[in-house]
Amino acid sequence: MTFFFLQLLLLPLYLFAPPFILLNWHARLSWPTRYGLAIAPVAITYMGWQFGGWAFNYFECGGNFKMIGDCLRWGYDFTSIIEFFLFLMIPCMALALPMSLLLLLGTLYQHATSLYAKKWGR
Repeated sequence: MTFFFLQLLLLPLYLFAPPFILLNWHARLSWPTRYGLAIAPVAITYMGWQFGGWAFNYFECGGNFKMIGDCLRWGYDFTSIIEFFLFLMIPCMALALPMSLLLLLGTLYQHATSLYAKKWGR
């Protein structure tokens, strides 16, 4: 249970640190780094969600995704960890996907305008 609350406290860091870095220090970053930061929120939450689905089967959890039973392996209970990773589906779809899409479109626009200005000297 403690792991779940610790991860919930770190979730805003996963979601909002890449956009904060991208929006405040964009002039110092290379283009691949900017694109990586734009995709990072959705990538982190999506990979965590997929890991949770894999771990649900690997640890042979009882029940279903809504009511997870005991996930015991090697004498340890992994239920809270798997619950957190499966919970990542909600912020992934509700927050990270639209935010990453907007950041990616903004970065693409900035990149296109900088290439246009470099080519045409404007």
